[in-house]
Amino acid sequence: MADDHLFLLPIVIDDTDQALARVPEKFLAVQWLKVPGGRPTPALESLCRRLASGNIEAPQPARTASGRPGKARSAPPPRGPEFPREEPGQRVRFWIEVIVWAWRSVWVRFMRLPRWLRIVAYVWLGVALITRCQSSGHHDSADLPPAKAARLKALSEKYPGMSKSELAKLGTEIATSLSDDADTGAADGSPLLAIPFTAPAGDAAAEKLADSAFVMAYGRVSKSHQGQVSLTKDPLPSRELGAALERGRANHSTYVLCGAVDAVDGAQALTVRIAKVADGSVIWSKTYPAAGADPVKIAAEVDGKIPSLAP
Repeated sequence: MADDHLFLLPIVIDDTDQALARVPEKFLAVQWLKVPGGRPTPALESLCRRLASGNIEAPQPARTASGRPGKARSAPPPRGPEFPREEPGQRVRFWIEVIVWAWRSVWVRFMRLPRWLRIVAYVWLGVALITRCQSSGHHDSADLPPAKAARLKALSEKYPGMSKSELAKLGTEIATSLSDDADTGAADGSPLLAIPFTAPAGDAAAEKLADSAFVMAYGRVSKSHQGQVSLTKDPLPSRELGAALERGRANHSTYVLCGAVDAVDGAQALTVRIAKVADGSVIWSKTYPAAGADPVKIAAEVDGKIPSLAP
């Protein structure tokens, strides 16, 4: 029985859409006639007469108005799956089939979208997955084991009002405390220069917040970006961003991490900034009210905002 030759005469009398009809694809190619309302049309009567006389030719490819062969008819869109039926004693299997049916139904509807829209969805999904993987990898490396986090917190409380000699000692202690057979320090010319946060002279509370937040932030950043973060050995002469950028240029660094405790709207707050040395642009900045500030949370957020330091 030829699959490209008319041998049946089914007639569609309702509003069934040919693209959604649940019949074989070859059936749609030849064995398909539509008679609106069930009333015969001249075309149907002519076809019936030719069928009765045996004068049936193989179907010819459709032609466009210019007389050229038209494009082959596109395959009908995928049809939605049938909703599963629940059999006695098969409740678990039924619900599994319902979940599969739901996923397949979503996929069928997705495949009915325009091709360009599906391509956009694929591209977006790929970018989202890559971004997610990179973000996940960064946070995994930044998370500190409880023991190391405790040592880092202890160090943050050990250096109030850090002097030049204490800064040099701090870098060594952090590298030792967080080291896992890898060098956490870096020499001059590292991509990121960490500069101790400043506070008004003589303000013990402000100095404690600035020092604790800096030690925590520097410790986490130097751990998650091993060998790419260096620590300045001299406190900044002023709290202005220009002084931090000048220190970064002298260190041949690409970025600087700095912060300062100042009065904001009548209350003290710590402002932390990550800036690009080349043009002085601030990549990220956030102000934390001094009241209730948590150096651990501040350090975790700062670490998550460090740009890629890969060469």
